[in-house]
Amino acid sequence: RFFMYMLLFFVMFDKVSAGHSFDAFRLIQFDRNGKQFGSRRTRVNHVAAPAGISQTDDVLMMGDHIIHEKDESRDNVDAKPVDSSMKHQRGKSGDLHRKIVIVHMSSLNEDVLNSFIDDRNAAVVLIVLPADLSSVAQDTLDKWRIFEEYLLSRQFQIPVYFAFSDNKLEGIIDSLESSTMDNKTKSPDRYQVVGSRSDSSVVSSLSITNIHGWIHGATPEDADIENPPTVALVANYDTFAAAPGMATGADHNGSGTIAILEIARIFKGLYSEFRTQGEYSLLFILTGAGRMNYRGTKLWLRKADNRILEALSFVLCIENIAKSHKLFLHLSTTPDGQEVQDTVQIFENTAKQK
Repeated sequence: RFFMYMLLFFVMFDKVSAGHSFDAFRLIQFDRNGKQFGSRRTRVNHVAAPAGISQTDDVLMMGDHIIHEKDESRDNVDAKPVDSSMKHQRGKSGDLHRKIVIVHMSSLNEDVLNSFIDDRNAAVVLIVLPADLSSVAQDTLDKWRIFEEYLLSRQFQIPVYFAFSDNKLEGIIDSLESSTMDNKTKSPDRYQVVGSRSDSSVVSSLSITNIHGWIHGATPEDADIENPPTVALVANYDTFAAAPGMATGADHNGSGTIAILEIARIFKGLYSEFRTQGEYSLLFILTGAGRMNYRGTKLWLRKADNRILEALSFVLCIENIAKSHKLFLHLSTTPDGQEVQDTVQIFENTAKQK
């Protein structure tokens, strides 16, 4: 429901001043059933901090997690909670109060993010995404999508932003991390992160647009002319995500939308000739706000004429059909009526064919 673009400026202040600007995207905020979700704070004007990996005598620590020195991989962190007796060793290096922590998406999970916010008091979190998400392994993307669902399931009291990686941003991150890890550094490079906007704009209401079209069948002599038996094919056509570029819109549900349009094209040709015109009328529906608990579908059902709903013999919702070569058929209820049972059997027989 809420989304805002921001421009962040990095300014290094030591002996030399320099700057780097790039686009950042705030974690979406929305209300659902009277509850607030996402990140509602926007203001950014803080000193940058790395992910907070600090070194003690024989271990590396990220916040309240111990990372064994032998595991230097940022993508596969072997972490466990820090014993309470060791937390005092973290000192100021682990405190993120009034700082914006910059962390790669590959280093994040629920525990690490909660440690930044709840335990280490970060003022802002900036999550850095790969510049090219298509180069990320599928199993990693699947993990990130699970993490994305978590981001959409709670409210954050601090600003949470996303940015795509570039060479200058990676150089700044490396500088911050090396300054943190090098105990001999007396005056590490410091960077001030300043947001170009300070306020979010409220979307007063959600505009939902639904699209539907008909192809009329050859009504049998004993059928109700005003309420011909109808088969409906439904898909939601839009999507949104916690972060830019992470929306799975091509599959969820661009694939369903394309399928609806292609089926409509095929049957328009078939129904244009009497000899290939079926008895059932076909209703094609594309609904909006699919990721908001299918609000577009609910709106369509609420406004639909009762005669249309009573005429529906079968409804097929098409979604996520491009994810793999396997197709799954989910039934809301046990098939009732011989024709519906026959239709389900056709799906099952077709699925068994290679």
